[in-house]
Amino acid sequence: MLSLFSSPWLLVVLLLATGAAAVSAADESASPAAGSPPPAPAGYRWQAIPELTDEFDGPALDGTKWMPKCPYWKGREPSQHDPANVSVKDGLLLLRNTTRVTTPDGIKNPEKDVWVQAACVASLKPIASYGYYAARMKASKLSMTSSFWFQGKHSEIDVVEELGASIENPANDKRMLMNTHFFSGGWNNDKATPKSWQMPTGSADTFHVYGAWWKDENTVW
Repeated sequence: MLSLFSSPWLLVVLLLATGAAAVSAADESASPAAGSPPPAPAGYRWQAIPELTDEFDGPALDGTKWMPKCPYWKGREPSQHDPANVSVKDGLLLLRNTTRVTTPDGIKNPEKDVWVQAACVASLKPIASYGYYAARMKASKLSMTSSFWFQGKHSEIDVVEELGASIENPANDKRMLMNTHFFSGGWNNDKATPKSWQMPTGSADTFHVYGAWWKDENTVW
């Protein structure tokens, strides 16, 4: 997948488990085991970025790394991010979705008026740069996206945007959707490179590991 990025420094948003950068090494990494990062470039090795790596094994969200919101986006209508819906339990980051009403029947405009409280977690600082990033996550079994992405000035890498229970097309429950965006000249001119892959199991059925190697300003694998 190819795209162009206006800045090598992006904010990590939602479910980031591990970030790693390539640092100099005497030998190239050996072939990886299943679920491991791809081999690092020749002469380099992967080294974890502490500020962007978390097993979420503490009693609460680590405020030295994350914020329970997105600093530039409240959420897509009819939902809005609520920090109260972010928690940590048993080594897992939990992002809940709740509703203000039992059904949207009484909502004047169910597609635009906010009646769903969603959740979002973002890195405290926009320090993500070229490297390999992965998240082990299980989507909510809802017709809402469970996502893991990066965003900077006029640039975006959507590592994955998963539907846990698609109302319109149940086959999308097993579709892995990845995308990059470059907003050339402003937010109204989007150059997108969407890719999808049909998974053997649904994104809400079990945990999956989603990863992307952001190699340079032109390339994401």
